[in-house]
Formats: sequence, structure tokens, C-alpha cells
Amino acid sequence: MLKNALKLPWKQHNVPHCLIDIIRGCNVVCENCYNTDTTHIKPLQKVKDEIDFMVKHRKLHSLAIIGGEPLLHPKLDEIIEYVTSKNIIVELFSNGLLLSEERLKTLHKLGVKLIFIHIEEGQIRKDLSINADEKEVKALRYKIARRVDDAGIESAIIFTSYKHNMNAIKVAVEEAIAEKSITYIIVTLFRDYTRFNPLKGDMENGFEGSLNFTKKTDEVPYSNFDVMKYMFEQFAFKPFAYLSSNRKKDDPRWLSYVLATFYPADGTEPMIHPVKSGYLEKIYLFAHYVIKGKYPFFQEKDEKKAYALLKINGFFGGDLKGNRAFLKKISKQKGELKLLRVLFQAPAQIDEDGTLSYCDTCPDAVIIDGKIVPACVGDQM
Repeated sequence: MLKNALKLPWKQHNVPHCLIDIIRGCNVVCENCYNTDTTHIKPLQKVKDEIDFMVKHRKLHSLAIIGGEPLLHPKLDEIIEYVTSKNIIVELFSNGLLLSEERLKTLHKLGVKLIFIHIEEGQIRKDLSINADEKEVKALRYKIARRVDDAGIESAIIFTSYKHNMNAIKVAVEEAIAEKSITYIIVTLFRDYTRFNPLKGDMENGFEGSLNFTKKTDEVPYSNFDVMKYMFEQFAFKPFAYLSSNRKKDDPRWLSYVLATFYPADGTEPMIHPVKSGYLEKIYLFAHYVIKGKYPFFQEKDEKKAYALLKINGFFGGDLKGNRAFLKKISKQKGELKLLRVLFQAPAQIDEDGTLSYCDTCPDAVIIDGKIVPACVGDQM
């Protein structure tokens, strides 16, 4: 199923994205959070030093600020200003509790382009009832996503997926299709980090570790091969792009789908068309790198560019027939077109020989003790 998907081309020295972890304090309790460290607010100068370190080691197009809850950091505004001063796009991960209209106005002025909203079942938070069901969680996601979108910032949702409940993926994709304000989804496949013994190494030289087999766990082996099968069975969608494992080139650790979604002005059901990658995307990535010295990562919502992609993509190895049929269908009515990007992350895992498998050239990496490591195992270092 990966045969026609785009293998993202960057190498260790020119990865276009990273994460900066600025705080471990949080105002929400989540099940199975990988963030196991104690509460800590990282000093502003240390955050700046880490940003400078990443700029030195990667050709950053975008940077995501994570925690904990980043909005609890007293110097968040200064951190955002420091990132944008380096011509780097700022993304933010938040549970949404502190995203008031006034705070969002400030974040928009500071230059934040995208906010990933983490709301899922099992969270303990003051704006959800205890044991909130799927319907209540969905309503809260909608409410905050629309508030973010109204402030001029793109909104996204992020949640953890479990193999025994893959239906949550279907619900989230259908939710994002129905909701115009959502332009990205990140789905992290469950991994039981409590079983990981301390790791040694970094992304440049590899990692060594082991599992604690004395700890009982309900973890079920879960990979992006399961995701690809599920997405095809439920929607007939095939992957658009991927990053392979550091150990196996045919193991998609980071997987993306791109869905052209049209919203008729008369309020009828959205129309969907999965976009197939071709030579156009490879040419675009190459040209962007040559002209701007970095690969693109964050793709800003732009309706004109979405139409152009569908018109040109088919002539360069994409789905020419399908693209034409979809454009013909939506040209007959007024409405709005968006590109919805659905991303699946398979977190790092320890293999039988004690080495770590993770996303090759992982874009979701942080700095731990002067080393670049995947964020998902940062607390196991």
C-alpha cells in the first residue's frame, strides 16, 4: 500500500521540524501520558538555547511548542517571539483549557499558525464531566476548534489510538471532515512506556535499551500496518506520504493521508476525495529546498492552492481521472474547499535485540541533555 506514497526526503541535517518542551506542569490528567517527569518550568534562557541548538542542527521550517501545558509557562509569549524572529513557523500543543478568546487574539498577533488541541476520553479536566462519553468529548473539541479558527489560527486535534478501539480513528476522521475549522489530525498509536528501562544514545548514533518484563501490561502490538489496513477497509484511503523506521525502510513509522474536502454552501454533506501523491510533490519539495534552503513542513490553509494541487497533481502521477471527476462535481456549486491532513505516529519500540526502532529522521524530536531524541522516549533517557 506504500507503493505510490511519497517517502519524505530529508536527512538528519535538514529535518524541517522539531519540538521544544518548555514545561512539565499541566492542568489536565491524561491516561498513559508519555510525559512522566516531575513538574518543571524550563527557564527562558534554556529554552532559547535549545531553539538555537535545533536551528544549528536542523533546517527548520516549523517548530512546535509542547509540555505539559505550554500556556502555563510565564514566558510563553517571549518564546514565541524568539522563534518567529528566526523566520520559523510556530505551532502549539494545548489541552485548550486556557484558550480564551483574548488569549487566542494575543497568540495570533504573536504569529502562532496552528494549535493542536488534545481532548480525549479518560482525561480529568474541569470542562468535562467525569467519565465523559464520546459525544461530550466531540462537542468540546468542536467548541474549542471553532474558537481557535475564529481567531485566525488553524486548529487540529490530537489523540491516542488503541488497537482494541480503532473505531476512534473513524470517528475522528469523520469529525474532522464534518468540521470545517479542523485542518490537521495527529493520531498517536498507544505504547506502554512504563515498561521501558532507561535508554542510552541519540538519533545520530542510535539507542540501546530493554523492556521490563516484570511489569504487567495490557498493551496490544499496534503499528501503522494496522492503520493502513483499517483506513483502506473503512474509507478506501491510501497513504499520501510516510517516514520509514531507522531499522526497516518498509516500516512506516510516520504516515500521512491528504483528503480534499468540499463544503457546499447549501449545508449538504461534505464531499471527499483522497489525494494521491505523484511527481509534483517531489518537484515541489526539491524546488522549495533549492530556493529557500529548507524543506516545507507546515502547510498553511489556502483554498486557491488546494484547487491548484488538484488540477496539476494528476498530470504528474497523481489521480488524474479522480481529481478531474471531483473538480467537475464541486464546480457545479458554491462552497469551500480545504485539504485535511491526517497523520499517524507509531511511537518508538524496543526490538528483541534491545535496540530502538523509531521514525528515521524523526521530526517530532526534542533535546535531552544536549542530544536530539524522539519526544516519545525523552523521559526514558
